Amino acid sequence: MSILYAGLDVSLEQTSVCVINAEGFLVKEIKVLSDPDAIVAFLRELEGTFERVGLEADTLSQWLFFGLKDAGFPAFCIETRHAKAAISAMSLNKTDRNDARSIAQLVRSGWFKAVHVKSIESQELRTLLTSREFLVNKV
Repeated sequence: MSILYAGLDVSLEQTSVCVINAEGFLVKEIKVLSDPDAIVAFLRELEGTFERVGLEADTLSQWLFFGLKDAGFPAFCIETRHAKAAISAMSLNKTDRNDARSIAQLVRSGWFKAVHVKSIESQELRTLLTSREFLVNKV
């Protein structure tokens, strides 16, 4: 069984997914809906074991991160500035497809800074406290 690495370039409606092997060769790339179930379904179709699945930290990252983790994939959110620097160094044209390829290569090399993703409970508690503070200030 081969070792695989995946890079995800997330947009609001569609996510470009690039899967490479341990040698850095392209296994498969596709665009899927920006939904954890759609991404997990695609990744499960592939033969091999995933070492890392990387996505750039942005607004949808937390939702997709927890969807991938719950499905058993080793997901990592990559610090945005590191990802941007790596993407601009690896590809001439900035497209979703090239960004996903660059993220996959970055994840394979291990030269990235992972961002801590707060738990769902922590996010809900923060929202509750922020709402409470807003209401107290209004009164």
